[in-house]
Amino acid sequence: MFSAFLRFGMAIACAAFLGCSTSPSILVPQSVVGRWRGAESKCLLEFTDSGIFVVELAEGTTLIGRCSFVGDRVTMRYQLGAAICPEEPGQYTLAIDGANMRTTEPVDTCADRIIMMHQAWALEAK
Repeated sequence: MFSAFLRFGMAIACAAFLGCSTSPSILVPQSVVGRWRGAESKCLLEFTDSGIFVVELAEGTTLIGRCSFVGDRVTMRYQLGAAICPEEPGQYTLAIDGANMRTTEPVDTCADRIIMMHQAWALEAK
């Protein structure tokens, strides 16, 4: 009983504060879920199955945002108050080959995110 109440509370908090969906549908493809390390920048990009992503830049800045997928196309938006491009959406096509990922076809007004995303990514072991 407590567990169901806790899940309900988490769903309400998630929807209210992060703008994520409370539906049981898959928001992020399983092939994308995980921690990806940028080959050039060494930054970390983590996609969760709930539609939240986290970026840890090499100099220590952490950015949190929301993402949604349509096929292999992702729309990413940093949360309000982020150090760069808060609430500005950017879209990318993700090309995944096993534990390797590349982004292509950016549609984004955030130059910093374009630079960060335009590199090879390697999935880190769990």
